[in-house]
Amino acid sequence: LPVDSFIVPDTFDFSATHQIKLYYKLPTICHSYGGIYFDRYLNERTFAIQSLVINENSCLPFDENEDNLREVSLDFKVINTDTYLFKFYKGKDEEGNNIFEEVEVPVNSD
Repeated sequence: LPVDSFIVPDTFDFSATHQIKLYYKLPTICHSYGGIYFDRYLNERTFAIQSLVINENSCLPFDENEDNLREVSLDFKVINTDTYLFKFYKGKDEEGNNIFEEVEVPVNSD
């Protein structure tokens, strides 16, 4: 599932652990939170929300007026002094390609 919004620190401290918050919405009442998708390559980190789905005929979408925004957080251990690139999955474009919002977070190594 797409990451609706997120909170990351402006900077990281080397060898410290920092909290990252992810906000998401479930598409139907048959969806539930299933974890955080996480991929890493060098100093690049990719995040998305995993969901579990119960296959039923009555899987109605959440009402647009209903407060469906959910929050999950994770602890991120800074193990490198280079700037980190975070890529948050935002969904797909008209051609079916994945869309990501990218944020760079520099590391203080003092």
